[in-house]
Amino acid sequence: MKAIKPKAIDLFCGAGGSSYGAQNAGVKIVAGFDLWRPAIKTFKVNFPEAKVFHDDIRKISPTDVYLTFR
Repeated sequence: MKAIKPKAIDLFCGAGGSSYGAQNAGVKIVAGFDLWRPAIKTFKVNFPEAKVFHDDIRKISPTDVYLTFR
């Protein structure tokens, strides 16, 4: 039986330091959220399979977040 990895989103992700630690612990990073463009650019390089949200988190739809887990 194949083990299912837990999934996580990183709020205020920066370059993805917390995500990196979580990924090393076996968590699949599915999305990162940040408002600062340089951080998002770096996060995209570090986690190319994750969806990136470059916006004010208050403006992001809960539906958009939900869809990242599908």
